[in-house]
Amino acid sequence: MLWLLAVVGLASGARVRLSVIAPTLDHVQALPVILPIIELAVRNVSDRQRGLLPGVNITIAQRNSNCSSTYGPLAAMELYNHTDAFLGPVCDYVIAPVSRYAGVWEKPVITAGAQADHFVHKQEYPTLTRVMGSYRAVSIAMRHILNYFNWKIAGLLYFDYGATSSKGHSKCYLMLGPVFNSLGASSTHKSFNDSATVEHFKELLIYISKSARIVVVCADPPVVREILLVAEELNMIDSGEYVFFNIELFNNQYNMHKPWYVKGDSPERNKRAKKAFTALLTVTARTPDSEAYRNFSDEIKVMAKERYNYTFGPDPVSTFVTAFYDAVLLYALALNETLSSGGNQSDGFALTKRMWNRKFGGITGEVNVDSNGDRITDYSLLDMDPESGEFRIVAHYIGTEEKLVTMNDTKIHWSGGRTSPPPDTPICGFDNSLCKSMPIYAILSIALGSVVVVLFVASALMYRSVRLVRGEWYPISDLPCSKH
Repeated sequence: MLWLLAVVGLASGARVRLSVIAPTLDHVQALPVILPIIELAVRNVSDRQRGLLPGVNITIAQRNSNCSSTYGPLAAMELYNHTDAFLGPVCDYVIAPVSRYAGVWEKPVITAGAQADHFVHKQEYPTLTRVMGSYRAVSIAMRHILNYFNWKIAGLLYFDYGATSSKGHSKCYLMLGPVFNSLGASSTHKSFNDSATVEHFKELLIYISKSARIVVVCADPPVVREILLVAEELNMIDSGEYVFFNIELFNNQYNMHKPWYVKGDSPERNKRAKKAFTALLTVTARTPDSEAYRNFSDEIKVMAKERYNYTFGPDPVSTFVTAFYDAVLLYALALNETLSSGGNQSDGFALTKRMWNRKFGGITGEVNVDSNGDRITDYSLLDMDPESGEFRIVAHYIGTEEKLVTMNDTKIHWSGGRTSPPPDTPICGFDNSLCKSMPIYAILSIALGSVVVVLFVASALMYRSVRLVRGEWYPISDLPCSKH
């Protein structure tokens, strides 16, 4: 690991000031979630024996952004004269103004957020580095996954805030926008908000079914479960004609292995949910499958509980959270290199330049940052084993190679007893127009017309029949009589 290789750039006892801006509640990257990770990274980076910045005094200031485009930038303005780099913000409507100001202040902004498509324009956000890539990367991964199964048509069903909400658009809206653009005119989409009911989900699924058999869903896990229960009720599972995709990038608390099971729900509904989830494939950020990462994840869970009273779920901590560890490593690498080459700690542009177009070994695996300052991300495709009811990895999407690599020892179980993936278009078309029989009157008309034509042709041939005799054509009546 690179953090074991210290490069002397700062004198022991020197000071580095980091500022963390994030909401305190109701966000997958809230302060109680990411602060333990950042603190652990700072402790390891400044370790006197093994750290990248041995003995350096790294301080962490924190502010609550409230995910507000007003209070978030105010927090940055309060901090920028007392910071060397920002970690976060994590809410898109906060990142946008803070990253613009940071370009003026010459302060690096390193975040696992900012995945919305607009943040690719670095002339507007010149010091922004995205350590978990972008939603555009998700759309590229989805396009390759769909192409692998020869699917060109899909429907998108996603949560978005209501028209009267002050929260703007949801992460699902921002995530599926590039997916929709990638699919083009062949896709259809529908959104729903907090007020959606079972009847509403039924109407949405019926609408989607008129133009798609592959359905991409984005919502919180309990809502995805309700949608699939409605799909089961509509016979969309047993038919084997439908495949559902769930893009789950952020969740820290729900059980990813058995998301269909809800403690306290009725056995009958859990049984139905298990069947419904046989039609679901889940796309999620690739999580390292190593003992080192599991130990790291366990350490983070203990720190989060003891220091911030936050409880993670049973699965390893999501890389969308632990990427903040790699953010600290990346900054430490860039700072050491900048200072070693005679640069200045306050030169945010020089530091940012050294963070782009490079790769290094991070806690989440090999980190590849492209020339635009965006991480090239890997994703995993998960499918449920119908016997055990557990989701397991069946393929990885490799971002640097832009290809889907299947696992040798696993296969996808298709719903409805299918042994192969269903087509994205029904054989008879979505409106059954390709298989509709003609009306009876049309069939009778064609039959009678055919009979009349045959009789007419036969009569004409008999009337005008000729035979070839001695190389010349004669009417039948002119043929010479045979002699006896």
